[in-house]
Amino acid sequence: MSEGMSTSTLYPFEYPDGTKRLTKIPGPYTKLDSLLVASSSLFLVGSVVWVPFLFLRAIRRYWRLRADDNDSPEELEWKKKRRRIVGSLILMATVVIGMGPHRTERLGEWTKIRKWRFWKSWLRFVSLEVIQACGGGRSTTPNAGGTALTFDVTKDPAILAIIPHGLFPFALAFPALGTEDTVRAFGRFRTVVATATKYFPFINTVLAWLGAVDASRSAVSKTLS
Repeated sequence: MSEGMSTSTLYPFEYPDGTKRLTKIPGPYTKLDSLLVASSSLFLVGSVVWVPFLFLRAIRRYWRLRADDNDSPEELEWKKKRRRIVGSLILMATVVIGMGPHRTERLGEWTKIRKWRFWKSWLRFVSLEVIQACGGGRSTTPNAGGTALTFDVTKDPAILAIIPHGLFPFALAFPALGTEDTVRAFGRFRTVVATATKYFPFINTVLAWLGAVDASRSAVSKTLS
């Protein structure tokens, strides 16, 4: 290893000839990063398990508060109040999760979701680094008429294919966060997601706040136009 070469275990020691590093997430992966990654993963990805679980428990609680022949007048009144409270919470949760009036990109901009601290922790966790093999994001190619066309991936309409995908496509999700580090390489773009993601509680909210685009032909064409 040559003198002065990086000794980080997160990134390669050297790069192939003719390549250029566009961005790399700075800083070491700390215990706080590990805590934020684990907790946010359990909350978001784990929501497909714990949200239905809590919902079923609430319904069981509501059912158990029904009136009984042996209840005293005080117990009956207490149960009625508790049933109203539990029933209201179930109804509110159903409306929020099912209809999602809060799932808008404008609200995502207001909450500054792209600047939340745990995104940087996730980027360190996956050791995000963007290496340019050729081109440079800008290229000039002739069109059918022989006229030179200049294309800039950070500004012009484009579709970026990012791999690997995986069950939860973290490789695709994190560059789309639009953080300062990823914008430097890709510009700010929107993630194309499967229609099924709208059925994932909390994950669908995060995607809506980030301005995700449904993976239908009409939605993608409208976004690129």
